[in-house]
This record gives sequence, C-alpha cells and structure tokens, in this order.
Amino acid sequence: MLFITLGAGAHLSGTRNIFSIGNFFCLVFSIISYLPCALVLSDKTAPIETLSIVAGTTFPDIAITLDVFKTALDKLFISINNLKEIKNDLLIEFRQNYTSPVLDKSANMIRVADCPADYKTNYSEIINLRLTTKLAVSADMTIFASGDSISQKARHLYATMFGVPQFSFVLKNLSNDDKKLLKTFSQFYLKNQDILMANNFKALGNPISYDMAYSFKDNKQIIALYNTNYLCINDDDVKTTIVNLSSNDNIIIETNKKINVQIFDAFYRLVDSLTLTNKLNKINIPSFTIIEIN
Repeated sequence: MLFITLGAGAHLSGTRNIFSIGNFFCLVFSIISYLPCALVLSDKTAPIETLSIVAGTTFPDIAITLDVFKTALDKLFISINNLKEIKNDLLIEFRQNYTSPVLDKSANMIRVADCPADYKTNYSEIINLRLTTKLAVSADMTIFASGDSISQKARHLYATMFGVPQFSFVLKNLSNDDKKLLKTFSQFYLKNQDILMANNFKALGNPISYDMAYSFKDNKQIIALYNTNYLCINDDDVKTTIVNLSSNDNIIIETNKKINVQIFDAFYRLVDSLTLTNKLNKINIPSFTIIEIN
C-alpha cells in the first residue's frame, strides 16, 4: 500500500513505507518553476512500493502571480488523482493547515497539525475535523512525559479516541504501567471503534476547547467529558459509556429513571458499582474515569 503525506513534517513508519512531501509549498514552487518532475514507482528497497518524486532545485522568482500558483496547484492535484488509477489502494493524507473542501477531493485522510504533548489541542482539532470533513481523521502523535501521572497519561491517549490514534513511544523505555495503559486503551478503542467512528457524532461547547463530544450507533453511545462534569441521561434502552477527561473529581448525573452505574479506573479496574434513583446525583470519581451506564 502506498501512503502519501502532504504536510509540513515527515514521519516514517516501521510497518509501512511513507513518502512525505516535507514542505508542501516547496513542491508547489518546484512545479511552478516548470522544471521536470518525475514520478517513479519502485519496489527495489521494500516489499511495499515507494513513491519517489524527483524535482529540480531551481526556484522561480518570488514574485509569481496568483494565476500561476493556482495552475500549479491544479496540476499537482490532477497528478495525485491520476495516481489512484495506478494504485487503487492509495492513501493520501493532508495535514492541517493545508486543508480545505477543495483539497479534500484529492485525499482520503486528514491529520491534526503538530501539537506535541498537548492533548487538549489534539482532541479539539480532531473534533473540528470530524465536524467539517468526511475524510478519515488522524490524531497527531501521542506522547507524554515519564513523570506524568497515570491519569494524565490516560488523558493523552483517550483524547485521540474520536480519530485514528497514533503513538510516538519507544516501547523499551516505557514502564510496565505505561505498557498496561497502552494495552487498555487499545482494547477499548478496538472494541468500540464502530461507535467512535460512527457518522452520528456531535460536540458541545467552545470549538477552542469543547465541553463534551459524543458518538452513537444503534443503542450505544460514547461520551467524552472535557470541560464539564454535568450529564443528563434520559434515553431508554441506550447503553452509555462516559470517558471523563476533565480534571473534576466528581460528576453530576441528572436522570429521570433508575440507572446502574459502574466506575472504572485508567486500567479498566472496577472501582465502584451503584444504582442511581434520584433526579440529581453527585458521584465522587477518580481523576480519570470510565463510567458504564445501563
């Protein structure tokens, strides 16, 4: 499978060959210069075909016209679309901020811009992209500091759950708890992937830092709490999973029915189990929590 990234950075994967156009505009300027640009498909160095782009190094005068720039962009994306006829499983990923409805026509993946160790920006931009494009949305690489608490590390991981998670860890440097946390998140994501990626996706609050987001399919929904600790649960016969990414140590659940609640920690170990019958219920919870409601 051939994977092309259009963005400002280059990332290599040990499991696939990725050609990254290191700086999108450098390639565009090379095309504008009308110098030869050869596309070569070769499988000599890996079992997966690799795309090589060889372009001239002479750049045009800075004072290029907008018309020429637009023409070069058109030619670039026509060439990319033509590649799909060569490789029908071609993956083309754009990265913020090189994104727009026009550019999306030439891609099938889109990725959050660099936000290292910033899980709030990661989840906010994943939500923004989920709400504005039909492309597959990838998170920025997830990293955390070794000195972070387990709850804080869990927030970094679960902040990516409404997109396609990407990890940037040296496994041999991770502690046993870190590895266990990664395994717990991976199992959660794979188990609930069809719900997390469902088209029925909504978000509430300020786009810079949302209060909550939720995705639902059939009779199941998954809710992420980012900057609120209040939730109303009234739907009948809906199984609800709540992921508390906020720093609140309590949650207020409003309901008009009897509900059964199970509270799990970051390792998905059962912390508490209770039945709620009151209209308003305040529950004390660990700093990071997964809550199951039936």
